[in-house]
Amino acid sequence: MHKLLLLPLLLFAGLSFGQTVEPWLPPVINSNGDTLIYGALGGLNTPQYSELDLNNDGKMDLLVYDRSGQIALTFLNEGGPNEINYKYAPKYQKNFPQGTRNFMLARDFNCDGIADLFFFNQPPFTSGGIGVYKGRYNADNELEFDLYNPLLEYTHPQFGVSDIFIFNPDVPAIEDIDFDGDLDIAAFTLDFTFQRNVYYYRNTSMDDGHGCDSLNFVLEHECHGMFSESGFDNTALLSPGVDSCAGNPYWGRMANPRHIGSTVTLVDWNADRKMDLLMGDVSVNTLNMLTAEIVNDTFLFVSQDTTYPSYDVPVNVFSYPAGYFVDVDNDGDKDMIASPTELATGEAVTDSVSWLYLNNSPDSTMQLEFQQKDFMVGQMIDLGMGSFPTIVDVNADGLLDLVVGHFAYTDTFNVFSTSLHYYENVGTATAPVFQLMDEDFAGLASLGEQSFVPAFGDIDGDGDQDLLVGLVDGTLDLIENTAGANQAMIWGNRTDSFAGIDAGSVAYPQLMDLDRDGDLDLVVGNDIGRMYYYENDGDANTPDFPSSPSSNAFGFDLTAYGGSLAAPHFVDLGTDFELFLGHDDGKILQFNNIDGNVTGLYDTLSLDFMGFWQGRNSSIAVADLDGDGERDFVLGNIRGGISFYRPSYVDTTTSHNVLAQSSSFSLFPNPNQGEFVVKWEAPLEAGGQLFLFDLMGRLIEQQQLVQGQQYSSFQLTDLPAGQYLLQYRSKTGQQEVQKLIIR
Repeated sequence: MHKLLLLPLLLFAGLSFGQTVEPWLPPVINSNGDTLIYGALGGLNTPQYSELDLNNDGKMDLLVYDRSGQIALTFLNEGGPNEINYKYAPKYQKNFPQGTRNFMLARDFNCDGIADLFFFNQPPFTSGGIGVYKGRYNADNELEFDLYNPLLEYTHPQFGVSDIFIFNPDVPAIEDIDFDGDLDIAAFTLDFTFQRNVYYYRNTSMDDGHGCDSLNFVLEHECHGMFSESGFDNTALLSPGVDSCAGNPYWGRMANPRHIGSTVTLVDWNADRKMDLLMGDVSVNTLNMLTAEIVNDTFLFVSQDTTYPSYDVPVNVFSYPAGYFVDVDNDGDKDMIASPTELATGEAVTDSVSWLYLNNSPDSTMQLEFQQKDFMVGQMIDLGMGSFPTIVDVNADGLLDLVVGHFAYTDTFNVFSTSLHYYENVGTATAPVFQLMDEDFAGLASLGEQSFVPAFGDIDGDGDQDLLVGLVDGTLDLIENTAGANQAMIWGNRTDSFAGIDAGSVAYPQLMDLDRDGDLDLVVGNDIGRMYYYENDGDANTPDFPSSPSSNAFGFDLTAYGGSLAAPHFVDLGTDFELFLGHDDGKILQFNNIDGNVTGLYDTLSLDFMGFWQGRNSSIAVADLDGDGERDFVLGNIRGGISFYRPSYVDTTTSHNVLAQSSSFSLFPNPNQGEFVVKWEAPLEAGGQLFLFDLMGRLIEQQQLVQGQQYSSFQLTDLPAGQYLLQYRSKTGQQEVQKLIIR
């Protein structure tokens, strides 16, 4: 009888020295059977949209910057006239600055036909403002950027030169306000006298004789359009004329509510060469379009549409909306995409974060018509706020499936809910396809909790995988799998507050035999960057975990690396463990020197493993998903989706722990139905061991080998069909792996 022992993922596989990885988009299918175009793209919470030409082909492509994830995503425009067709193009993404905060907008400030980037930047000892990257094309016609100005400045007529200040929550408008050919800026400011007014920073590049290739700003007006925020919603206080700033006596300290956050977009919707202003506000779901006139050379907003576009379906984004104007359908005019900006509730919205309006005006004015609430994001796995993937064979068919937890999602009624999502591999062991089969896996949604972080392991020694779920309060729930070995999971009793463990805010658990004593131990990370080790004092059949950690400061303290949130994932390499650690800055940390040193100090291999970047709050799972003997990676992030990476090549100069290109032993028959023979080319000069693993790295069978042995047989007819890996380890340290197929 073979024994199924959970080992934490892939003793057999490893990335060889010099190997790289590449983004991978295995097919993802929703519950209706529709293939998602951007299924494994990681989700969107607070997207911002800009046009730019990524590959210098003269066609405007799309930049999507997600504010909560702090990630820039790139898409090639493959649509024809009046057609919407954007293809994800990660090869260009690597050329963009990642990890920038608050906003990133593509504009061409120097009129060279190449997009530049305006982004929020806060160098040391500054209040924060606008930085600029200058665009250029490399020899391969890929758009790249060089830092042009870390912080834009302006000249005040009374106080001299200062930084152009941008409130942390705000998104400024960067357009040619006065139609003179250079880019100007409109934004709310820090000035307490004008804290609810928009500053107009005029670019004097053209006036100074520089053409449009410079960014030299003066404060043109402290109350652009002569309006003020109401301070309570997105309604504007309009002035009856240009001799007063509505609701604000010039230079008088205001007693009204302060500015708390706004998005500002400039667009000439009525084609009268006067830039109108579209405004969104914190805790407001609608947009307000302010229409401009020019009176005595001064901009004056004369009317407002507080539920824009009121003539169609008004924007109702939850919450703090912004509008972005790009030509989505390639018809030559600007369409509008509205999306949330709030870095709290808005991050948990799933199906209404990207409202698309097409411009169907017969002339150069703008007439918007609502199309959908989920442009692009509706074609992705998106579970709202946060995602925590795990890899496990749920239905015992020999293929690896996905179970994904998340923090929460909500709708426009601010009702939060959390559940586990099960994506079955309906493809093959070499070409996985993941289909959503259950949006409430294990039936946990009714608990009304937030943050479900799943972990699997045979905690009671009955041959099946039980489920441990980390919760937002730091406790764990255990759900027993009663199916038995090699059976589809069946859920039995649930144990609240398992073992009395409380790891603090948000628990990130993993089960593995870290001390190699034959039973599963427990590691739990938390939201403040700590990991706790709970040694199993029982055995493989009767676990006994202490309520207090056996060690509460082992391996490292993540806060020393400048981050919080510790999402651990240990991988067993046979002779040592590796730890891959997700955390809040989005990078993956890599450690080893763990075997026999569980509570000691680990060695840091990488502070940015493989350059993975899918946005903030990373988590990771590892397994061989495509049957090539190399480990693949599934990443979670704050955006609520998942992303895949796989090796882009194999360095065959290093054969340790990879599938053997040639081997001293052979398998026959292969494929088979569980009965097969292993033969060596010659009798073994020394003994050794054979290990049979499934693709999750779980040990299925182990055989001892003796000197002079040349054959070894296996009878495993009860194993489910699928791919397995047979590893030979000689007493001299040689390791070889071959693939086994059971039908």
